[in-house]
Amino acid sequence: MSETRWLYTPAETGSAYVQWADKLRTDPGIDYGCVLDRVLIPLHPGDLMAVVARPGHGKSSFMAYMAKRTAQRIRASGRDDRECVVYVTWEQSVEEIEAFFQSGDAYNSTDLAWGRVPRDVIIRRCLQRPTLPVWLMGNSVMAADPHRQPMYVDTVFEQIRWLQDRFGIRPALICLDYLQIIPVSGGMERNRQVHEAVINAKALALAVGCPIIAGVQASRAVDDRRSPIPTLSDAQWSSSIEQTADKQIALFRPIREWTPDEEPSIPVGKYHYANTNELLVIRVLKQRFDVGYGTYAVRFVPQTLEMADYEVRDLCDF
Repeated sequence: MSETRWLYTPAETGSAYVQWADKLRTDPGIDYGCVLDRVLIPLHPGDLMAVVARPGHGKSSFMAYMAKRTAQRIRASGRDDRECVVYVTWEQSVEEIEAFFQSGDAYNSTDLAWGRVPRDVIIRRCLQRPTLPVWLMGNSVMAADPHRQPMYVDTVFEQIRWLQDRFGIRPALICLDYLQIIPVSGGMERNRQVHEAVINAKALALAVGCPIIAGVQASRAVDDRRSPIPTLSDAQWSSSIEQTADKQIALFRPIREWTPDEEPSIPVGKYHYANTNELLVIRVLKQRFDVGYGTYAVRFVPQTLEMADYEVRDLCDF
């Protein structure tokens, strides 16, 4: 077995960078399908992107949206026999996450959660599911195993290596849901555990050679502010998330904090937006190699994983 090499000569890194620059021209990376495409550099191999939010404000659904969007592009390119998206969940069962990818025009994830969808409709949808290359990793309630070992980041790497060896498929994107509950071996205090999980997640992105999006729980301090949009320092448990992530965005759903009667419109930038279930506020907190700030509004339907920019019109046009 050859020894792993970490040191490269200036000539080698220069040559490698030419290849990297060529790759960026032919494959611009994973975009976001919304206003973020104008302000946020696309995701590239080795990137770690942190998505920060309070519970219920869209971390999982935003990552599922990115997973589905990326998988659809893989399928359209004809690379679905060589590439996939891997969604790793520690918070929910794989069956709960699967509801995101089963949803569609006829029914959504809320309908599935309530058991309102006829069985024959579910079966038809499930027969089509293999055409969407999203692999799920986590605990299954239908295959529960009390003796199963904790799922460490090393476990994720081993499963991805198995995916590549067994099926010849490599991940184009990995989603980790979510960072602060990734178990770390050894009896260390919680802050140190989260620090290790963050470092391991970034190492995984570099080792596998694909971008990683990681959900991050924001601290409760956000709830006490008039503008409860998480900031760069609001990542719960550890500042290492702020330091290690290449990109960091915050999510905020105003309808989760105020009813339309309490706050009928929400100011975002120079515009006001109606406070509805579909309004999602996204704040860019950090990105390497470019300016990392700005707050934007998008129309997002988490039940069907649909996202679009708002069409803004001047009232003088009417």
